[in-house]
Amino acid sequence: SYLFLGNIYNNIGFFNDALNIFNKAAELSPNKQLIYFEIADVYIRKRDFPSAVRISKIALDKDPDFTTAVTNLAAAYILNNQQVEADALLLEKHGTINVADNTLAGVYSFKKNYIRLIGVWQAFIKKSPADLRYRINLVGAYVLAGQRNEAIKTIELAIEDFPQFKSEGENYINQINLGTFDVVIK
Repeated sequence: SYLFLGNIYNNIGFFNDALNIFNKAAELSPNKQLIYFEIADVYIRKRDFPSAVRISKIALDKDPDFTTAVTNLAAAYILNNQQVEADALLLEKHGTINVADNTLAGVYSFKKNYIRLIGVWQAFIKKSPADLRYRINLVGAYVLAGQRNEAIKTIELAIEDFPQFKSEGENYINQINLGTFDVVIK
């Protein structure tokens, strides 16, 4: 019930109330990582990124092998302009800085770090090459990064792999060439 109430407060912008509720939940269940994730989220919404890092470290310490805790701490580092620390953590836990993860995609998009966003979408494609959405998201990241030729190459490869995408893909290429491609990452 504390998590539910805390989420309501967080979602309507009552951040201090949310923190009070989540902290009470942490007192009652000090080893429950989800509570710390929620506390970090409040700090992120408050744009208090140093506190998000601090809480995310606590969450990771509860279970250092839990992938979500690793990603959340990396995201907090990135938001706090600690890319070096994020990279070190991702390399240690995943063996790469390019991890297929929606949280990282969202953070890199928010930070307008489109080169890193490209790496995330490439990792998604490597993990699930049959998912056309990832290819389209990679196209969007290339366009945002100003790499129109790479975007077009990605579409051409997608058309080869997904013949049903030919008409839509050719339309995207025309939009990119005209500078009217509307980037919507899915």
